[in-house]
Amino acid sequence: MRLSGMAARHRQATPAAQVPPAGGITSGRSVAGAAGVAVLVLAAGVVLRFWNLADQVLGGDELHAVRAALSQPLRELLTTYQLADSCIPLTALDRWLLDRGVALDERLLRLPVLASGLAALAVLPLLARRRLPPAAWPFFGALVATSPLLVLYSRIARSYMPATLLGFAAVMAFDSWWTPVGTGAPDAPDRGGDARAADARRVAAGAIAYVVPAALAIWFHLGTAPIVVVPLLFAAAELGVTAAPGGRGRAWPWRRLAALGAAAAGLAAGCALFLVPAWPSLARLVEAKRQPQQVPAATWWGVLQLQAGASAGQRLPALLFWAAALAGLAALLRRRPRLGIYLLALVLAQLLGILLLSPLGLARLQVLDRYLLPALPVVLLWVAAGLALPWWPRQSRLGRGGQRLAAAGLVLLWLSAGPFGDLDFLASSFMHHNDMVAFALPRATAPPGGVPRPYLALGGPPGSAIVELPWPPVWDFGRCFYVYQEVHGLRVEVAAAAGAPPAGRLRLRNRVSPEPAALLASGARWVVVHRDLAMEEERLAVPAGAPPPRRMPAPLAAELAAVGERSAAGLAAAWGPPALADAAVAVWDLGRVRHIGHIAAGPAALARISRTGSSRGAANGPGSKAREGRTTEAY
Repeated sequence: MRLSGMAARHRQATPAAQVPPAGGITSGRSVAGAAGVAVLVLAAGVVLRFWNLADQVLGGDELHAVRAALSQPLRELLTTYQLADSCIPLTALDRWLLDRGVALDERLLRLPVLASGLAALAVLPLLARRRLPPAAWPFFGALVATSPLLVLYSRIARSYMPATLLGFAAVMAFDSWWTPVGTGAPDAPDRGGDARAADARRVAAGAIAYVVPAALAIWFHLGTAPIVVVPLLFAAAELGVTAAPGGRGRAWPWRRLAALGAAAAGLAAGCALFLVPAWPSLARLVEAKRQPQQVPAATWWGVLQLQAGASAGQRLPALLFWAAALAGLAALLRRRPRLGIYLLALVLAQLLGILLLSPLGLARLQVLDRYLLPALPVVLLWVAAGLALPWWPRQSRLGRGGQRLAAAGLVLLWLSAGPFGDLDFLASSFMHHNDMVAFALPRATAPPGGVPRPYLALGGPPGSAIVELPWPPVWDFGRCFYVYQEVHGLRVEVAAAAGAPPAGRLRLRNRVSPEPAALLASGARWVVVHRDLAMEEERLAVPAGAPPPRRMPAPLAAELAAVGERSAAGLAAAWGPPALADAAVAVWDLGRVRHIGHIAAGPAALARISRTGSSRGAANGPGSKAREGRTTEAY
């Protein structure tokens, strides 16, 4: 008995660090396993963000910044909000590069967005780590890595992913800063000069960690304002509850209120740096964009599917995703009520704020969805919590392992039920097309009579490309190009009707000038000229459940048809008759043309092909909107 007591006292006196853990080997294996999972998740996220990226045609809204950067000086870009929605910092960066003689290509235009998407793979899980149980960490990382919306907007040259990353960093920094403040640190008893100075530095650093990314998020996209401002309102309400009769305090916590006021003033000052100089254009933008509108129920359901990463028809995976999200939110509200309420307030603020701001186009699925993108990381945090919380009481060790395997299976199910489970999507040169990004809706398919017959004969070694001409660079049209690619399987380059890009300023890999010499120099195997693109668009099949596509305006349809006929005549004069042709398209085999030595077009043919108005204004003025009927503008 005495020896036992001495042993017990010895164990109590021995520091824990000196006692060998009974499960040391198991712990080491767990750490190695966790590291392996983290590396696998990170690799999956990187692969998805780079997949087929070099072959993506730059078009649609991605060209807004290019047009503005080509037409306006840097000073004007920094102080003007464009009606065509070009992000000020991204457009200014493009212009800064142009002013230094750098020719822009797809890689440079997408680099800032891609960098933010890659950073999100590490930053988002690190920011969320202290708010989730350890079992949920790998699930949150996997959801961030494979979320189709986060992946696609990490590749599209628009401001949504940088704004989402900065917005999440801001709201998490605010929570980290305000939580100790809310527990009374600034109102704590006097602990001496050094302690007070340390507290002041900590409070200031925490406030700055919130203010800087919050202001930057708003600068990148005004639509992030609701989610980055609501933490201030949340904290003010918390102070009010604390100081109210029956609350935790008997009087207003003035020092906490002062700290909150300083953070609010800092955010206001940061936003004023870019909002005040641009105020006239901002007022015009708000007046033009803000319109009363209703969002149909079908759009709401589509947004829920997109946030869940579920493709058209995948209802069950979407329902499982939102069931996990609601279960995770309920668990957070029950176990960490303050955090749960804070996260719920972030999502509701973004949703209600966008509805209140009512920017034009909310009835369109992809428009409403991208305005809600800043809230998606918070929703993924809920889902991760839902996957990690015990699904049934009194789980054994075997039961916990089984649940984790089942939860991992759900993540894989969501990945396979999304667009990345579609081989045609992965192989497409138009993954950034509006129809592809709105993957919750069925996209256009081949017409009942099939694609134009010449497409059935196209082929070539791996990496072979075709050039489609003429190409309207607005995503409302040109659907037949991604539909036909699913048949021929070749890489697609495009030639817009407006002619050559500005010499020395743009060097786009997947955008070719329509002149014969440039087409030959492109390295493509085939050139396909469409005689009447509007007619082909009309023939495409629209699956049940898909909204009716926008009809091509008559002036644009006539212009494209004229360009197609002139291009076909010019190429025939330069190279001879097409190798393949029908009523819809004419196809030249560039391999054959090169072989027989037709490497240059005559001046007359070149003039005919270039007669589409390459001198037309390629950019919109600071107060003008992109003209809907002039979508053949190349940039």
